[in-house]
Amino acid sequence: MIDRDRFSDVPATARPADTALPAPKHSVVDACDSTRRTLLRGLVGLMAAAGLAGCGGLRSAGSGRSIARQPLLAFLFDRDAAARFGAAYLREHPDERDPDRLLAEIARAVGTVPPGASTVALGEALRSVVSAEFRRGEVVVVQRWMLGRTEARVYAVAALAAPD
Repeated sequence: MIDRDRFSDVPATARPADTALPAPKHSVVDACDSTRRTLLRGLVGLMAAAGLAGCGGLRSAGSGRSIARQPLLAFLFDRDAAARFGAAYLREHPDERDPDRLLAEIARAVGTVPPGASTVALGEALRSVVSAEFRRGEVVVVQRWMLGRTEARVYAVAALAAPD
């Protein structure tokens, strides 16, 4: 019997055939999907915080910073992760550091959400926008993640709203 542990660091192509290691219980893809789901749930919360839900669309009534700091930001499940992605996006796109511009671009992409729309309806609208961006190739790579442009902009709003 071959000691499998002895070959655990050896690439599969260089290992003897009978030392195949068992598949891990959770793959990296599962972990990424889980993290991405958390971020997408946070995206819905951030959009609600930005004033999109129930207001007939995203409007900037004052500075984007004050809109993003509304108490509804608490709905963002992983605010720190969203802010890190947003900060990385802004390093690559410094011309988008203006919160009002970001909010206007997000509103343009999402369009009008009917007054009184539920968070579920808002989530569907955002998923639809991000899916369409992927189909059109309107994506950006942020920290080795491929994100829809609108998704990245929402995370940028989170970064700008984060305490300094």
